[in-house]
Amino acid sequence: MSDTGPVGRGRKACVGASARYVLVAAVVPLLWATLGYGQITMTASFDHGALDLAGTTITPTDIILGPRTDIYISRWIYCRASGLLGLDPEFRISNAHIAGYSLGDGHRYVFSYNQYDWQFFDNGENRDGYYRFSNDTPFSQDSVWLAYALPYPWAATENHINDVGSSPWVSPTPSADAGLVLGLSNDGTLTDLGRAVPQLDVYGYKISDASAPGPKTVVVFTTGNHPNETPGTYTFEGAVDFLLSADARAAELREVADFYVYPNCNPDGRWAGHARSNPENPNIDHNRDWDDPVLFTDLAVLTTAMKADTNSSADYFFDFHAFNNNTNVAIWIYAEHSDSDFVAALATQEPTMQFMIGSSPPDSPGVSRHWAHSPAGLNAEFTFTPETGFLPGWQADDYRALGESYALALHDALLNPGCDEVNTSGVTVYEDGFDAGTSGVHWDLFTSSDDFTADFGFDYSAHGIPPAPNSVGGTTIGAKFTVNNNDADPGTEALSAYPLGVSFGDEYALKFDMWINYNGGSGGGTGSTEFMLAGINQAGTRVNWPENPASDGISFAVSGEGDAETDYRAYEEDNLFSVGSGVYAAGSMNSSAPFYQSLFTSPTYETPGSPGKHWVEVEIRQASGELQWLLNGTVIATIPDPAYTSGNVMIGYYDGFASIAYPGEDNFIIYDNVRVIQLTESDCNSNGIADVCEVVDGGDYDADEDIDLDDLAALIDCLSGPDVAPVPAEPTCAHLCLAAFDFDDDQDVDLRDYAEFHAIFDALP
Repeated sequence: MSDTGPVGRGRKACVGASARYVLVAAVVPLLWATLGYGQITMTASFDHGALDLAGTTITPTDIILGPRTDIYISRWIYCRASGLLGLDPEFRISNAHIAGYSLGDGHRYVFSYNQYDWQFFDNGENRDGYYRFSNDTPFSQDSVWLAYALPYPWAATENHINDVGSSPWVSPTPSADAGLVLGLSNDGTLTDLGRAVPQLDVYGYKISDASAPGPKTVVVFTTGNHPNETPGTYTFEGAVDFLLSADARAAELREVADFYVYPNCNPDGRWAGHARSNPENPNIDHNRDWDDPVLFTDLAVLTTAMKADTNSSADYFFDFHAFNNNTNVAIWIYAEHSDSDFVAALATQEPTMQFMIGSSPPDSPGVSRHWAHSPAGLNAEFTFTPETGFLPGWQADDYRALGESYALALHDALLNPGCDEVNTSGVTVYEDGFDAGTSGVHWDLFTSSDDFTADFGFDYSAHGIPPAPNSVGGTTIGAKFTVNNNDADPGTEALSAYPLGVSFGDEYALKFDMWINYNGGSGGGTGSTEFMLAGINQAGTRVNWPENPASDGISFAVSGEGDAETDYRAYEEDNLFSVGSGVYAAGSMNSSAPFYQSLFTSPTYETPGSPGKHWVEVEIRQASGELQWLLNGTVIATIPDPAYTSGNVMIGYYDGFASIAYPGEDNFIIYDNVRVIQLTESDCNSNGIADVCEVVDGGDYDADEDIDLDDLAALIDCLSGPDVAPVPAEPTCAHLCLAAFDFDDDQDVDLRDYAEFHAIFDALP
């Protein structure tokens, strides 16, 4: 609905834009300096601009940009370079700054000749102490704007307010005036990098069909908490645009819900080009003081207005953010909301969505999501933080389309409760929690030698290890593997375990909880470097590891204590993907890389950058033509167009070094709660209802409330024999076989289950 450039170009006056702001913008000089070398000059003296000119050096071939170091965790750079016509310099950012070292080869800066139309730089890599970006051809104009990601200046908020203000579905919130203004930001005396920071309007508006009777669901939308996380604001804008559209589903949402919308929570920070703070308190995270907002004027205005507008009683709260890397789309949720209607619907709308379990109050009570969930805030039952990566190639409309998906998921959650009509994804088609202690007979095991142990019913509490994250009822039974520490002969060893008789294809995910143990303290001891090795799309007939040229499928490996040069590894067959392949999100395979250091931090993890001696949730996901490896919800590697797209799944262990750990008993891996999730809609019994939305048990395979010959036919298809997982004609429907016919709950469908079915069948009138 709106572009992101400065106000003007024939636009009508913004709704709520005060004469005071127009006057300040017109008469206050922009005092930021301009830096030049020959004909090349640099400046950031404009709305949303950010650059440390004193820390910037310029030559005709190299421009080393200076990120701001005077504010809290600043990655944001947005500046203009003049004198570039016919030149193609390399831009650099030193890894002495987080704005440099936090970027891997997957990130791409953007540039524009007009601040409206943005293109991605051709090249971007972190090498020799710098993040470097450049184009393959010279610039075709003299002035070029360049930015960390697609900018969303303060003026864009006013432009969007101008657009939505004309909608018949928009009205001021109870705390806002007719111009949709709740109040003002700072007192007008602030300066930032030598320029005055004007007081800016803090907006709030309501989207609803006032003619529809109540009561209604109360939904709150916010964005802009962290000013540099601009993809989040574009996503927010897409959700709002959909709600105001003529789509029939948008109309239904306006009838059943009142949306209270706060389009920029940190206007000063956005205007001044900050990352996570604003000029009022430049070294404090703006999203850590919602519970005590006295440090930020805009937060005091917003928290007071939100509580008054909603009577401190919201049902849903969304605060749209973005990752500061090229990670895919994700959302922070509370663990207790993982099975909610909204989460299920969002998984359908966005099959690659990463659902990240966040902490709950009282941890970090000042975070907006926690504050909104608390009695002191909005008492919201469901609070979510959508996160969107700075994705190469994505333009504003791509993020807006993602925002529409959030709105559609909310539509399905509110208007189709129980998901009878929802196209649902995320059906568990295989699982083994190992709790019965008899799982060993359900797995095929292949090893490189006899120097291993494999216990599929091990009580890991004997090692003082707590229950795994996905264990139900606090159980501590898992699968424990060791290699290369049971004799005195050092070698390279591996084992691979595959669930019996299953095969998966299309879009699915292997998930499990993992604990890698190692000898020694931080960094490990002698012979401590051993690897988790797990994968998908394999035949399940051999040990899959780098030493076996007959390996197949896709595998991923990680060391527990980060003492190898390549601690994070991705394999196709026995071939290791190199850093140059571009598959690794960190742009590195070494645990010392900042990406891994920020993912596994001390003291939670004994060795920073490594997942050992701690439970880690692992996922290997195949969707939309690519394959991703995730640790704790973060994408570690992405393989586009994998050579293998179907097969069995594998869990394993691997020691690639001819040395023996001491003491050997400290080196092992624990797997727990292994499951395979079918990501596409599953309706195995062909009754028009997604399997996850219905209860199938007691022999009633088609869920039609009787047991008849149709169910008998399904039983015959499912019949597998003792100690063998069901292998129906459609292998991904094995889960429904177990749900309907595994009467003795031993994870198979055999003659005992057949006899139980017939007893029920014969007793029917």
